[in-house]
Amino acid sequence: MFEVSAYNDAVENYVAKYFKTLYSFEPNEAYFNDIKDAQLNVFLNSLYQEPYSRALKFFNCIMVGGESDPYNQIQILDELTFDKFTGLKEKWLKNISFEWLIQGHLVEEKAIKIAESARNSINHRPLLASDLPAPKGMLRIPNNTVY
Repeated sequence: MFEVSAYNDAVENYVAKYFKTLYSFEPNEAYFNDIKDAQLNVFLNSLYQEPYSRALKFFNCIMVGGESDPYNQIQILDELTFDKFTGLKEKWLKNISFEWLIQGHLVEEKAIKIAESARNSINHRPLLASDLPAPKGMLRIPNNTVY
């Protein structure tokens, strides 16, 4: 999830440049290893949190399908190499789903122009909502359904 805030008339250019830069970003191995080690420390330290805090995360993991438990995250990070990461990056950048919440003093046409400029700034295969699995413990309700 990305959040972009802007206050001028050229916001669609800014958003397009933001996504082009994200798409063309090339990580280096040293930086990857630093971030990986820092994140691994976060997960290892989370094992020392208060029991009620760990229980809540475990509950969310099982019932809602949110973040996985720290043990799985530690295992995944241990197995993640720089080469695997770059492969995942390429796959992620080819399969993107855009969901927009644009708010402020904008007319509808301007908001659509912002979304379209971002979508057109990168080469991707749109990932449809129907391609995504429903989160655990939740139902997918069709659009425009009233209960």
